[in-house]
Amino acid sequence: MVALNLLIATWGSPWSNPCRPQEGLSWGEVTYVGISGKEVKSRTTLPLLLEELSPEGVLILACDTVACCDDLREGRGYWDLREVVKRKYVGFVRDVLSAKGLSDRLSRVEVAVVPCLGRFRNGEFDVEVSDTRLWILYELMDFLVSKGIKGVDGNEELNIYLDLTHGPNYVPTITYSALRSLLHHTAFSNLRVRLRTLNTDPYVRGITDKLRVNVVEDATIQKLTEWQPIESDSKLGFKSRQTGAGTLNDISEKLKQISRFVEPREASELIEDMTLLYASVHLGLPLLTLETLNKVSYERVRKVLKELFNTHLSQCFTTEAKGGSNQCKLIVKEIITIRNPKLTEFIIKAATLLAALEKSIKQHTAKHENPTLKELNKVREAIAWNEAVNLTISNELRKIKEVICEYILAKTLAKTGEDKDKANINKKHRNTKRNTKTT
Repeated sequence: MVALNLLIATWGSPWSNPCRPQEGLSWGEVTYVGISGKEVKSRTTLPLLLEELSPEGVLILACDTVACCDDLREGRGYWDLREVVKRKYVGFVRDVLSAKGLSDRLSRVEVAVVPCLGRFRNGEFDVEVSDTRLWILYELMDFLVSKGIKGVDGNEELNIYLDLTHGPNYVPTITYSALRSLLHHTAFSNLRVRLRTLNTDPYVRGITDKLRVNVVEDATIQKLTEWQPIESDSKLGFKSRQTGAGTLNDISEKLKQISRFVEPREASELIEDMTLLYASVHLGLPLLTLETLNKVSYERVRKVLKELFNTHLSQCFTTEAKGGSNQCKLIVKEIITIRNPKLTEFIIKAATLLAALEKSIKQHTAKHENPTLKELNKVREAIAWNEAVNLTISNELRKIKEVICEYILAKTLAKTGEDKDKANINKKHRNTKRNTKTT
C-alpha cells in the first residue's frame, strides 16, 4: 500500500523572551527518542520526526502572541506584524534543522501564524477564540487539500501525525478537534486516513535529559458527515465587537468598506451549492451529488474563503505600542470579528468534502446530464459514509436497473411481436399472390 505521511505540530514560544532573543531559549536541549527508537538531541521534536517519518509536508501552527513592539513597523498594520512573526519562527526552524544537517528539509516546512488570545510580558492580544478556531480550520483545510487530497497521485493511505509536544495552552485542543473533523471529510477521497497523535514525556528543566515521543492515539478515520441545518438568512461576512463608544463610528465605516469582500449574490449561491452538496452526501443522493459537483469547484470555494480571511487580517485588527522603549507593550485588538462562525466552519468542512469528492468521483465520471449506472455506483462507493446509506443507495440503484431491464425487455418483445406480425402479413401476401396465379 502506497502511503503519504504529513506532519502537523502546534508550537508555543521557544524563546524565553521573544522580544530579547539574546536572553536565550525556553526550550531546553534534550534527547528525543522516537517511535522506532531513533534518538536525536535537539530543542524540538521536529528534526527527529523529519528523519523518522519522512513527511512530504509539515505544517507548524504558531500564535501571533510572540510579537513585540519592535516588530510593529511604523505605518504598517496587523498583516505585516503577522509576517514578521512568521519570519521569526522560520528563522528558528532554519537554525534547528541546520544544526542537524537537515537544511534540505526546510522547503517541506510551512509555518502558519494564527490570531491568539492572552496577556504576556511583551503585550496583550485580544481576539475571539471562535476566530482562532476558524483560522486553524482554514489553515488545516488548505494544508490537507494541497498536500494530502491533491498530493502525489497513486497514494492509497494518508497518514497524519499530530505532534502536540510544544503546546501552547488551548491551541492543541482546538487543533485536535478541528483536524479530526476535517479528516472525517478527507476520508471521502477514498484514501485510507490514519491519525496518530503524538506527545512526549513531561519535561522539567535541569532534571529531564531524555524524552520519549509517545503515540497517545492511533486511529483509522472513517467517512462521517456532521450535518447541521443552516439558517436561511445566514451570510458570510463580519460584525463589530463590543468596544468603547468612541470607536463605534469608525468601526461602522470600516464594516461598510469590507462588507463586499465578495459579491452578495456569489456568496449566496456558494452557500446554497455547498449546502446542497453536503445534504446530498449526508442523505445519500448520488444524482444530486453529481449535479452539484458539476456546478461548483473547490478552487472557487477556496478563493472566497481566502478573500474572507485576507480581509480579516488586513482590516479587522488594531495594533498599538504602549510605554517606553524598555517597558513597551504591544496591544493587538480584534475590533471586527467573523460574522457567523458556525456558517464559516460549515463552508470550510464542506470545501474539504468537495475536494475529496473531486478526487474520488469527478475524475471517474463524465460531465453530462445522464450518468450511467456504472458512474452512479462510483458515486455510491464514494459517498456511502455508513452501511444504512450504502444499502439505501444500492437498493435505489437496483430498482433503477430493474426498470431499465424491464423497459429494454418490453422494447425487445414489442419489436419481436412487430417482426412476427410483419412475417405473417408477408406470408399472407405471398399466399394471395400464389392463389391468384393459380386461378
